[in-house]
Amino acid sequence: MMDVPKDKSAGEVVIVSTTPGRGHGAEEVLVQLLRAWAAVDEPRPELHIAAPAGSRVVVAARELGFNLIVLEGGHDTVSSHIRVAWRAAAKVPTGAVVHGWGIRALEAALVVAKRGRASRLVCTVHDSPFSSFHGKARRLLTRSMLSFCDGVVCVSEALRAEVFRLNPHCRTRVIYNGMEDLFLAGADVGKMVPSDRDGYIRVGFAGMYAGMKGFEIVARWIEQSPENIRWYLYGEICREFKPYLERVTRSGKGDVVYAGYCEPGEIYRDLDILVHASTDFEAFGLVLAEAACAGIPVVASRSGGPEEIVRDGITGFLFDTEVPEGGYARLIQLAESVELRRQMGRAARTDWEERFSSGRMAKSYRKFWLA
Repeated sequence: MMDVPKDKSAGEVVIVSTTPGRGHGAEEVLVQLLRAWAAVDEPRPELHIAAPAGSRVVVAARELGFNLIVLEGGHDTVSSHIRVAWRAAAKVPTGAVVHGWGIRALEAALVVAKRGRASRLVCTVHDSPFSSFHGKARRLLTRSMLSFCDGVVCVSEALRAEVFRLNPHCRTRVIYNGMEDLFLAGADVGKMVPSDRDGYIRVGFAGMYAGMKGFEIVARWIEQSPENIRWYLYGEICREFKPYLERVTRSGKGDVVYAGYCEPGEIYRDLDILVHASTDFEAFGLVLAEAACAGIPVVASRSGGPEEIVRDGITGFLFDTEVPEGGYARLIQLAESVELRRQMGRAARTDWEERFSSGRMAKSYRKFWLA
């Protein structure tokens, strides 16, 4: 178990997450933040984690030795969040900063802050409040909840613009999501080209779980791709993508491996190129930061946050989903040049170190909480 030093002089922070189970990208980022927190070398607040029993966040916080406020019982609904938060608020240290981890945690964080006599309520927004998976009621509630927040972290400038559309009075700050060095442990990424081993160019797509991730575009690329490209598809497949996967599998066009859900370390270990083809607004694009950490160039759609993460022509290529042929041409350009992949892979790794490491993220949150 990691020893997490306590520093009462720097105050206390309660992070509230209401997502049960394994969660999604936001929960992965929170786990990364917790892992990096103990390495921050300045005085820092003591962290308390409030999250559902059995969730990935609770499991990680317990393993790392953080203070836990377990949200017992209930479902992933507004009314349930309020009930469990009301019961848990009694355990919140008086005067703490309460931090809601995501739009769906805002109502619980507000209850915890008010009943627990917190000094401030802040939050991180991980996705656009206008996304299709947020209904009208959730959007109206979010607009109201943001009015109570003393500070709002947005994970990209593109997302900050979306938040301003909803509530132009928010006091915002951009903190990019960060990843720890899971993949190469400091190796020379420019020399690690998996295709050197077996003759295949290995192209990955890690968005099979959501319709907005654009597999319909990728399926067309698979059917066109030359025989030396092998496609690896990751994520539990959503209903919208099943016909496309069945089509490319049945047609025999393209070399395809459907791997389902995998941990990040499994995904990036053997890839040459990552494709990211979101057709809807993307607040950040965590897989792009993961690929950069692993020194893998990307071909990504211009869909919000990815335009900030990918340095077009330096760490990868950007394309417009309205003209997907442009993205395919860039993919082939990368596939045909080992040297270009190595060059972009090195640049991506450097970019991760400078902008997207978990250590940098942890220090940014420290400054935000102490401001």
